Amino acid sequence: MSVRLFSSAATVLVIHNCPDHITVVNFLNISDVSVSWEEPTASSPNGPVMLVTSTHVSGETFPRNSQDTVTYVFEDLLASLKNVNLCGNSTVYSSHIPGDVFPPGPTMVNYIFTDGAGNSASCIFIVTVAEVDTTPPVLLSCPSNITVTVDVGQESVAVSWQPPTAEDLGGQVFQSDMLNPNDTFMIGVTEVVYEFADAANNRVSCTFTITVVESDSSPPIIMNCPDDIQEDIEIGTLTIIVTWKEPTAVDNSGQDALVTRNSFPGMPFAAGTREVVYIFSDSDNNEATCSFNVTVIPGTQFANMEVGTSNVVVTWPEPTVTDNSGSFNLIGPSHSPGDTFPTGLTNVVYNYEDNSGNSAVCEFRVNVSSEDTRPPSITGCPLTQTVNVEAGTDEVQVIWTEPTASDTSGLVSLLSNNYNSGDLFSVGDTIVEYVFVDAHGNQAVCSFIVRVTAVDTRDPLVINCPQTVTEVVELGVSVAIVRWDEPFAVDLSGSPVFVTKSHQPPVVLSVGDHVISYSFEDLAGNVADCVFTVSISTGITVTG
Repeated sequence: MSVRLFSSAATVLVIHNCPDHITVVNFLNISDVSVSWEEPTASSPNGPVMLVTSTHVSGETFPRNSQDTVTYVFEDLLASLKNVNLCGNSTVYSSHIPGDVFPPGPTMVNYIFTDGAGNSASCIFIVTVAEVDTTPPVLLSCPSNITVTVDVGQESVAVSWQPPTAEDLGGQVFQSDMLNPNDTFMIGVTEVVYEFADAANNRVSCTFTITVVESDSSPPIIMNCPDDIQEDIEIGTLTIIVTWKEPTAVDNSGQDALVTRNSFPGMPFAAGTREVVYIFSDSDNNEATCSFNVTVIPGTQFANMEVGTSNVVVTWPEPTVTDNSGSFNLIGPSHSPGDTFPTGLTNVVYNYEDNSGNSAVCEFRVNVSSEDTRPPSITGCPLTQTVNVEAGTDEVQVIWTEPTASDTSGLVSLLSNNYNSGDLFSVGDTIVEYVFVDAHGNQAVCSFIVRVTAVDTRDPLVINCPQTVTEVVELGVSVAIVRWDEPFAVDLSGSPVFVTKSHQPPVVLSVGDHVISYSFEDLAGNVADCVFTVSISTGITVTG
């Protein structure tokens, strides 16, 4: 324990109850221990003594395994007073007077009044100088306005920046912000605000804008850019018409891409190689290019031969030669007009040489293409199919052997047919058609007629044909008038029926048996008969 005393040179402060060194044994092995002691006091013959400060107080907690020095500082109040004023028989001692400069923090001001008899009175108060922070933090960095460009159709983009920083004399700065680097920003202008505040709530802000602008930086996308094209030009021809499917392009702006080109399909091309260039451009002048070569090979003799044929005879006008010497020799041409050539390209060479050994060469190509111009060959195409059906029948099933086809190309298929064997056909003529096609689109047609004829083979149907009809007459009567319900007939074909009959009721018939007949005939000559007997007999005479 140590004590520091502050007094005038003639004054000695007296310390009372200054404790000796204190040792505490921690039997419980706990981390902190509370230590208590009787606190010291001080006195001075001059008057009051003040405890200025102490490093610790009795009952304070000390950590385990530590050694701490406890210090009490006392001060003689009278000795510390520096201002003395005499007022009559009184003396005023003061530590400060109005207008003094005070340091930050609390300062004790003492006034002691003493009269001539040695009586004294004191006035003690505290002057506290508070440090007030009115200065806002200082921005160390703040981003400038940021502009970001996005492609057409892109609605947002992540934007990054170096966050601003600030410092303050107080040492502590608090930051608040609503947006952070790598956040997503929509098209347009967004204000970003960072605010910094110190412990005294003095504030400073960093404000900048992020502008997202839509701009088309992508070139159009080309589709169907043709590959290089090679064409052969026939002997004696200067140009050839070349066609191709033109490329197209789409653009992310949704607008059609403008195009410029140096050639177009269907135009004539001379011998040689020419680059065809298409340039597509959008409204923001982003360009995309499609280019390909058209090569025209001169001096070709064309010929076609049917598929399945191994070679074809090709002729051409032979070249003519002149020489200023008047004579020259043809040295073995590789081929002659009328030779046979296989499919594909064959080089034909004519070598000429004059008597001086000067030579000239004529070289061209024979291009033989295999072409299928023959339609398929049909086998088993049916003749007219004739079928009879009973009159009154609506339709009938007709069966035939279906045709087949073959082709020199080896590939043939049934393209279409309007009926199949086994289908139902109505009365009358119906055209049946089979269409066959080969691999090269050549077609062959098999057509025939299915003729369904309604034939009436059924007899008319007799209705109400009577049984035997009997009549009785009196004795002496030789005849009788006979009546019956006449039969009739109908025909299933719906055609009319004609009738022939032996008797027409009522009829007078003599006593005895009589055969009555009805004959019914339809338009097809089918006949049905109704025959019955009329029997007339004599009865007994009745008298009165």
